[in-house]
Amino acid sequence: MKERIPVEGPITITLQPVEGDLTIRGWDEPAIEWQADEPVAVQTGETGLVIGPCDSDMQLAVPAAAEVRISVCDGDARVMNLRRVKVDRLSGDLTLRQITEHAAIGYLAGDVTATAVAELAAAADIHGDVTLADVPVAQLASVAGDVTARNVLSMAVQRLAGDITASGLSEQLVAGTITGDVEIAATGAAHLRIERVNGDLTVSGQARALHCLSVSGDIDTEEAQIDQLRIETVAGDVEMGKLAGGQIGTIGGDCKLAGVTGDLAIGNVGGDCTIKQAGGNLSINAVGGDLSLRANLNAGSVIRAQVGGDATIHLPETPDLTLTAVVGGEMSGAGAQPSFPGQEVELRYGNGAASLRLVVGGDLVIKGPAQPGSFSSIGAQLGQELGELGRELGRELSELGRELAAELRSALSGRDPDAAERARAAADRFAERARQLKEEAGPERVRVRINQREWRLDPDRIERIKEQARQAAAAGLSGALEAVERALSRIQPPSPPAPPAPPAPPAPPAPPVAPAPPHHHAPPPPPPHHAPAPPHHHAPPPPPPPATGQTIQLRPAPAPLSEAEREQQRASILQMVAEGRITAAEGDLLLAALDD
Repeated sequence: MKERIPVEGPITITLQPVEGDLTIRGWDEPAIEWQADEPVAVQTGETGLVIGPCDSDMQLAVPAAAEVRISVCDGDARVMNLRRVKVDRLSGDLTLRQITEHAAIGYLAGDVTATAVAELAAAADIHGDVTLADVPVAQLASVAGDVTARNVLSMAVQRLAGDITASGLSEQLVAGTITGDVEIAATGAAHLRIERVNGDLTVSGQARALHCLSVSGDIDTEEAQIDQLRIETVAGDVEMGKLAGGQIGTIGGDCKLAGVTGDLAIGNVGGDCTIKQAGGNLSINAVGGDLSLRANLNAGSVIRAQVGGDATIHLPETPDLTLTAVVGGEMSGAGAQPSFPGQEVELRYGNGAASLRLVVGGDLVIKGPAQPGSFSSIGAQLGQELGELGRELGRELSELGRELAAELRSALSGRDPDAAERARAAADRFAERARQLKEEAGPERVRVRINQREWRLDPDRIERIKEQARQAAAAGLSGALEAVERALSRIQPPSPPAPPAPPAPPAPPAPPVAPAPPHHHAPPPPPPHHAPAPPHHHAPPPPPPPATGQTIQLRPAPAPLSEAEREQQRASILQMVAEGRITAAEGDLLLAALDD
């Protein structure tokens, strides 16, 4: 049964419940026409015309400038060529096409397909899929299915149980929790802000920013150019193309970065880390697996990394940097000297304008045509100690990396409301243990340099050596305390610079005895535990090479010993090493101080 009434001007139409399917189309005629199996009532309400209810299917034609509200529809609904439409409740599917101003959706049990809709807003649950094409602005509260969008400029999704695929996104995507995968093809200067992705995250094209709290799967932006990145937790792998800079908190799997032009901070990587190009400052707290790094090493840039496995560093043709590394395994490649497990090395290329600092549990390989201008390493015995610490670091970080990936995947999968907190706790445990291992493997040490050899040790080790010497003397080891005190008397810990004082006159000649303060009326002698002031020189000494810690100075030599006395003291120190009272590295240092 078909009915028709004339209308004038823009009009608002409200449809009472329709039990069947509903089709609404806009036309150019100043009239409303409807068709249904049974007669349908039409009355004038406060806001315009009210049509229905209807207990069958219904087709309705209205002026294109009209605004239509559908209160309830038990079937499917198709709406085309209207200015505005609002759907309160729909039990079937909804198709929207050519809505020139706004479309609002309430509860919807089926799917939504929208084409050429100026603005779409869904404030309630959609239990099916959502397909959008040429919809500039879309706002979705909760979608139980998938979302597919093409040429959507800006989209917001609070909750999504399925996947989201968007192409032509040029302004922004703001999303809460997405249970499935995310695949975005961005154009222009898009901002991508996603709180949580329980699947994989894939981005291509160009994006001004990518911010994400947690991803339980992998992140792939290999075909994207991203200006600013901020990601807290990724359970799987991370693979990225061009990146201007940013920060990544924790990665459970591997990390592969094609090119980083600015500054980047990475917290923890459970697997391997490969960076094909780094142009700015780079900080990596801990890598459980191997590291492969190629960096520009611009003047003033600083790169820091702690690696549980092996590290391969690709240097530019003419590097200008200082490379400092604690290596648990062996070192090889450009500029490498004959190595031993556990060496701590410092290499300088050019003027050393950039800084590369590494703690490597495994082997270190340096690749590049340039040779360092200087090379230094610590003594072998101390290196072996550091080597064991480095190997321990490698083993523990590798194991922690595997545990981290498993925990993150478990914590971030599903709909556990505490998942994000558990993921952060797992990452914190990894970071804390990595920090502890770094402190054990590479603490801030003072440097002792005698001739061309160098030792690095914690300041409290000196007091430990003294205590062991006292115990050895008490146990009957003749000459132990005297030998240690003589050697340590030459080692002067660094002290803050003293205020300038007038030069003292030279001391009168005296037989070779232990240094004593001169007897004259010059300014008072220096406080105890400081060496006598050296003779005044007008030319400053040449600057020492760069140090990673404080540098211990050597006091003037005490009175010389006879050969027999020297041999007795050497024997006492060697006996302390044999009894395990001091380490071989400590004994090596004491003997060098005696013999120099």
